[in-house]
Amino acid sequence: MQLLAVGVAAMAAISLMVTVVNWLIAHWWVLAAAALILLLGALGWWQHRTQRAQWQQAQARALRYGLAQCGFSPRLRCLRFSAAPST
Repeated sequence: MQLLAVGVAAMAAISLMVTVVNWLIAHWWVLAAAALILLLGALGWWQHRTQRAQWQQAQARALRYGLAQCGFSPRLRCLRFSAAPST
């Protein structure tokens, strides 16, 4: 009984696959449109990823610049303390 159910399910799956493939062959433009949409989505994702990386680099540069201007650079701090008069 289970073997019969498995056979019927397999035949239904194969039949559905053949129907879908035949429909896609008749309507090839659907695949072309889906490929175009996927390509545009991938390009948009790549551009967003690139811009985000550039923005993070700019933020890191701004943070380093800000720290150096405030005197939080390790080199500047050492110079400032070594030049301080001892009491």
